[in-house]
Parts: sequence; C-alpha cells; structure tokens
Amino acid sequence: MNKNTKKMLENIEKWRKKRGLTQKQIAEAIGIEEPSVSRLISGVNNINLRRLQEIADLFNISVIKLLSDPEDIERNSEITELLKNMDQETYKAWLQVGNVMNNKK
Repeated sequence: MNKNTKKMLENIEKWRKKRGLTQKQIAEAIGIEEPSVSRLISGVNNINLRRLQEIADLFNISVIKLLSDPEDIERNSEITELLKNMDQETYKAWLQVGNVMNNKK
C-alpha cells in the first residue's frame, strides 16, 4: 500500500470517528454490506472514486479532505488568511519569494 492510500484510509477512519459513525452506519448509508466497509477502510479492497465521493458526502466534507494530509490543509488555510489581510505590495513581494523558492527545487 502506498503512502497516499494509507493517508486516505487513516483520514476516512479519523472522520468516521469524528462524526461518531459505526462501520455499519456507513455501510447502510452508501448501500454496501458492513464487511465491505471494513475491507475498504483496512485497504483490503480498493475504493473507487464513486465510493470515495459517497463517503465524503456522508461526512459532509470534500474528497480533497479525505485525500490530503490534515496538517497541509490547516497550513494552507492559515496562509490563505494571511494573504487576504495583506496589502497589494506585500502580497506581490511574497508571491515573488514563493516563485523564487519553487524555482530552486
């Protein structure tokens, strides 16, 4: 199992617990058998995009949140808020810094 798949499965389990749902409740909501949910969450079976969207909808979140590292999402939100509060000149300067840093990779 690759790193991204592992992170996605961890996120699904985290959101399941955060929403207080059992695997049985997920199964009923997306129309599959409970053992199938267990196999999906454990990585035994692959999750197709349709199932992933159904799970995200059930959790009332975007698929991106299931696929992303929560720390990256939080960091990006913080950066977005900082950028919103900058004056135009400072914003342009930080964009230039970002471009220089990206070009050095």
